[in-house]
Amino acid sequence: MNGPMVQAGLYTIDTEKYLVVIIHHLVVDGVSWRVLLEDINNLSRQLLAKEVLRLPQKTMSYQSWANKLGEYQTSLKLKKEKPYWQEVKEKASRYDLHVSKQKETSTMHTLNMTLDESMTEKLMKDVHRTYTTEINDILLSALSYSVCDIWGQDRVSVLLEGHGREALHVDTEVDRTVGWFTSMYPVVLHQKNNWADQVIQTKETLREIPNQGIGYGVLYEVPKL
Repeated sequence: MNGPMVQAGLYTIDTEKYLVVIIHHLVVDGVSWRVLLEDINNLSRQLLAKEVLRLPQKTMSYQSWANKLGEYQTSLKLKKEKPYWQEVKEKASRYDLHVSKQKETSTMHTLNMTLDESMTEKLMKDVHRTYTTEINDILLSALSYSVCDIWGQDRVSVLLEGHGREALHVDTEVDRTVGWFTSMYPVVLHQKNNWADQVIQTKETLREIPNQGIGYGVLYEVPKL
């Protein structure tokens, strides 16, 4: 591709100054943005206070992490994961949405809703006490149940996205490394007869995913190194 990967501009509007930073997604992800914005804020504060400019120590370079990914690609650890991912890959293609001609041409509607403070509190905290769940367990339970109900399926495959910064080795530390680490992997979710079973099934399915799903991309998306 052509053109710069990173561009920045400082704009003055009235009495306010605005820093605009534009970075191509090929070299930055959501975690990277948090790292960069935190560093920019810290440097700005230090400059205003006329302090010595200091930033936390960097972590592993993206190139070093890519080399570790290559080691993981041929590791025994990933070899043990392969039967799991082969099964999931086969099921994912089988339980993709089966859209009929009738539904394919039907009118689409958009429904917007906003949760109030009380409902948000219940969703983020209270609902997890019964089954020790996380927010993803609840949201994916609702999604899979609804989709299966609408499309008349008992299972549905969903493509999930992870931050991709998994501990491939003991010395793999990339929490302050800037780059695009995002991993994507399929998961097959079941529809159950009641909400309790739905949540339990979804939670157990998600907990069975090895190494936060990073192995799927290494096996089927990353070229052999």
